[in-house]
Amino acid sequence: RDRYQRRVHGEVREKITCALWGPTNDTVYFSSDDGTIAILDVVKQQEKLANFQAHSREVKRIAFDKDYICLMSASVDCTGKLFDAGTLRVLKTYETDQPANDCAISPLFPHVIIGGGQDAQSVTNTSHRNKFETRFFHKVYDKEELASISGHFGPVNSICFAPDGRGFCTAGEDGMVRLYKFDEDYFTYSKEH
Repeated sequence: RDRYQRRVHGEVREKITCALWGPTNDTVYFSSDDGTIAILDVVKQQEKLANFQAHSREVKRIAFDKDYICLMSASVDCTGKLFDAGTLRVLKTYETDQPANDCAISPLFPHVIIGGGQDAQSVTNTSHRNKFETRFFHKVYDKEELASISGHFGPVNSICFAPDGRGFCTAGEDGMVRLYKFDEDYFTYSKEH
């Protein structure tokens, strides 16, 4: 049984928040609570590459696109970021007004979704915008969100596209798993743009 423990100057400095196998069995990508995203060489059991400035705060989740070309992250610093999976160079930053807990990249179209929300105890009755939204962004072009969907009564903790790209699901602190199926208009619009 092999193991790897990340150390900085000989000490364990942060907790690992998410880990995913890379495109082959020789790497594992992982994120941590200090905002770092790194690639572990499984054979050598050492870091192959790290982006120490990936985020300013904890990275909650990372996700690959279907071809393992891009890696996306969601952070409590209220951003999602798209990276080149080979170099960990930031390609695009998606800004939100809420902590991001999870993210996903569409297997069909150049779209990404980010889910999250502030802790339920932090929300006041005076807030005029639901802080538990799932937000859609264009993967490459626009900086503004394309759409947002409300539905949870607490932070969205998990989000993913259906394998065929025809819908997505979210899961939240409210104990709900919500399933969404895209209307045909989504496919017509996405093909045109």
